[in-house]
Amino acid sequence: MATMHRHPHGAMFFDSLSVAGKDGTLVGRLGALAGKVHGKTGTLDEVCTLVARVETRSGRIVAAAIVMNKTRNKNVAMRKAQDQLITLVADKL
Repeated sequence: MATMHRHPHGAMFFDSLSVAGKDGTLVGRLGALAGKVHGKTGTLDEVCTLVARVETRSGRIVAAAIVMNKTRNKNVAMRKAQDQLITLVADKL
């Protein structure tokens, strides 16, 4: 994410990602940060991930990656925890 932020094709890359509150796998997530988070989600047996570019409330752009293993079929709860972590990043950085 950090490399693509500076890459000549970065805009095209970020346009291909889901946008919080707007489309893709993030359409129903992170509503308070709608349009401020571009990311890629992933789910496998007992694994739930979110990699994102986050625009913080102070205007900084930061990269975040959350990988949760051994989720034991609790991916809905894990997604909620991911959203809480991303919101914390957006609020505090």
